[in-house]
Amino acid sequence: RLPQLTDVPRNEASNGGANTRGDNANISLRGMGSGYTLILLNGRRVAPAPLVSSEAGIPALSVNVNQLPVRGLARIEVLRDGASSIYGSDAIAGVVNFITDQSYRGTEVRMRFGAPEHGKGQTIQASLTHGMDFANGRGRLLMVIDAFHRDPIFMRDRDFSASGYHSPA
Repeated sequence: RLPQLTDVPRNEASNGGANTRGDNANISLRGMGSGYTLILLNGRRVAPAPLVSSEAGIPALSVNVNQLPVRGLARIEVLRDGASSIYGSDAIAGVVNFITDQSYRGTEVRMRFGAPEHGKGQTIQASLTHGMDFANGRGRLLMVIDAFHRDPIFMRDRDFSASGYHSPA
């Protein structure tokens, strides 16, 4: 809900399906482009995705935030001001830092199923989160495995778009 977050996340809906793969989502602070927003995980830089998308006609290499864990996060910090003097030119628009929960221990399994009212497009989502200590407390493991599947909804599957013929009978 920050006014600095515009066009978030950038995905195939705003880029067009042929421009980038559908599993790519980027953060663009202040609408400057996702290449100018630095993404950190626990204060460390995250490598950009090996995909090039076009933002305002300019090729941009951006971090795919879909690769970051959804579960097991303690908080997300947003530095809204430009931070290029600290982090470099990839932080002109600001910085987003994903902080994992350092105290998470145990295992959690979540399942979710959704079905549209008119059929087709069923969604299944599963998540496994596991946190544990090892090496007598000197090491820590946080593992998150997410799976997501959505059946397609084709235009022919809905009455209002099944045919281009809309003349009265």
